[in-house]
Parts: sequence; C-alpha cells; structure tokens
Amino acid sequence: MAVSSPGTREALLLALNEIGAELGCERLDVCGQRLVELRAWDLAADGAPRVLRDGGVERLIDRVVDELAPLIEAVNEVSGRPRSGLWRGASDRLAQALVLAGAEAGEPGAGVAAARRALRPPGPLAGRLRFADVAVGGKEERVQLRNGCCLWHRIPGEPKCSTCPLLPPGERGERLLAEREEAG
Repeated sequence: MAVSSPGTREALLLALNEIGAELGCERLDVCGQRLVELRAWDLAADGAPRVLRDGGVERLIDRVVDELAPLIEAVNEVSGRPRSGLWRGASDRLAQALVLAGAEAGEPGAGVAAARRALRPPGPLAGRLRFADVAVGGKEERVQLRNGCCLWHRIPGEPKCSTCPLLPPGERGERLLAEREEAG
C-alpha cells in the first residue's frame, strides 16, 4: 500500500480519522497503532486455531507479515508512528491469539509453544513471549505482557492496559480487575 498516490493517502487518512472519531482521539499515531493491531488480531485469530490443529506457524507468520507490511509502511508514512512500534503491536497480537487459541483448545502449552515459534528471530515479528504472575483479587494469575505499548492510554480518559510494558508491576492486578469489571 504505497501512500505515494493521493487517493491512497486520502483513503488511509479517512480510515485513521474514522478510528479517531470512534476513540475520541485525534492523534494519528494512536489511530494507526489501533488499525495495525486490529488487522493483526483479525489475521492471527483467524489462523491460530488451524495452526494449533494442523501446524504451520511459519505459514501464519508469512501471511501476517505479507498482509501487514504495506499497511505498516503506509501508517508509518502518514502518522509518523515508528515501524518498530507497529510491528511490536502486531507481534503482541499474534502471540496473544496463539496463546488464547491454545487455552481455548485445552492445550495451553501448545499455544505458548506456537507463540514462541512465531516470535523467534529473524523477522519483523521477532520478540519475547513474556508472562508475569499477578495478584488478582487475592489469587495469583499468569498474565501475558506486551512487548510494546499500544498507546491506548494516550486516548483522553483512558488508562494504561493491564498488559502494558509501561505499567508499574504493582498496579497490574488492580488494572486487570478494573478491565474485567468494565467488560462485564
């Protein structure tokens, strides 16, 4: 998705502004991060159960990279959000989808193993699969941590996510409880 053509640039700006209106945020970097992460989640969540059932993490990685590379280039050009931050968000969503698919299939170890393979260097999705044991409502829970910030807290009135790498560890459990209450 080259942004060199005026029509493509206008279409991307329109999409980012629509996301911004929905979020109540005019920052193109925040909207661009959201757009990339939503697309990464769609691709990963669609492919993760099949990867766990049939194998082929590499095919899923190739699909995610092939589909996101032009979008990330365009969002970087229009918003100024660094490519590295956009790729970190994409890799976080890919890992999250694989871990969740494993848990839902009753094979959490398989989901974690697939996520580790997906984040293995080299490539733009390379990262670490990180977990933390968090006290939540008097119980310890294992929580997957993000490698990069999604910028959600830059939306007026929004806090950092419970999985944010910028959130002090002592606040993680309280934030997780608040997210669960908000979700209903």
